[in-house]
Amino acid sequence: MTLERRRITGMNVVEAIEMANKVESPEPTQTDLNGNLFIKAIIISLTDDGAATHSTRRLLKSIRNTHSYINPLVMDASTPDTARDGLISISHRDFSNARWTWPIEDRANGLDIATGLYRKKYEASDHRKVIACMVSHMRAWQHCIDMNEPIMVLEQDALFIRQFSWHQIENPRPLAIDDEWWNRWLDTREMSVLPWDIKDKWKNMHESCKQKPEGKFSGGILGLNSPIGATRKSSIFHGKLFGKHGFHKVPSVDTIGDDPLPQGLAGNSAYIIKPWAAKKLLDKVDEIGMWPNDALMCKQFFPWMQVIWPYYTVVQGGPSSTTG
Repeated sequence: MTLERRRITGMNVVEAIEMANKVESPEPTQTDLNGNLFIKAIIISLTDDGAATHSTRRLLKSIRNTHSYINPLVMDASTPDTARDGLISISHRDFSNARWTWPIEDRANGLDIATGLYRKKYEASDHRKVIACMVSHMRAWQHCIDMNEPIMVLEQDALFIRQFSWHQIENPRPLAIDDEWWNRWLDTREMSVLPWDIKDKWKNMHESCKQKPEGKFSGGILGLNSPIGATRKSSIFHGKLFGKHGFHKVPSVDTIGDDPLPQGLAGNSAYIIKPWAAKKLLDKVDEIGMWPNDALMCKQFFPWMQVIWPYYTVVQGGPSSTTG
């Protein structure tokens, strides 16, 4: 008998039912008439911005075109004007007086003794948008906790290039590349940077995807996005994953002598998060203060984070309206 069960036996019926209802669902809870599981996806989008709306429509279209089992839910992104309200809306912890502890000036760059990580100012045109973007992700994490099931978090500039299915995540198997997927994949920067001709690219992709997938989704966060154009040292990140069908720990891109910068997912435009992981992220914010979301979500803090190849998404490119 687990500790949780022993605790329940000492409660009255109402308390026991309330605790039982809080047990985290290990999988999405929405199904269609055929029993297919649909994961809920929070799309962070500036709904009153024309460029953002266009990107969101492209993202939604890519979900449809790839026949992905995703139920998209558009969430209005926090802005500098609404960030405080967004923080107040989070109930897991009290963030009404949250502190921003990441540098916004060059003179504040340096090693953070408390965490052992090097904090360096982001090259952003408007740091208020970087802060607001973090608030948006914190709100998405709270939604995950409230829904009490794994969800997907998407930024408006994500674009799906292959079908997403929770069944493939839970029961990974070799993949067959159809012409539709291949044509989408061929048009991405991932393929354009490879030094092979079209025939070799086709052969290598097929051989890689026919392999039995490595590992499983055992952590609390799974990155879905391609690193190309989405993160620093993206070619190194990409090179450590390409051709390795399956689930992997976040690869290291730095070498001895480099500043110990946070190393996270390939950008945060597409990832799956479980409720227990969402709680840990918000707990970390409460502990060290607010950092940019892709700095806080790093392997140094959360070594159980994972990424997947082949990637499910790429970034659309163009200016970002959420990070400045």
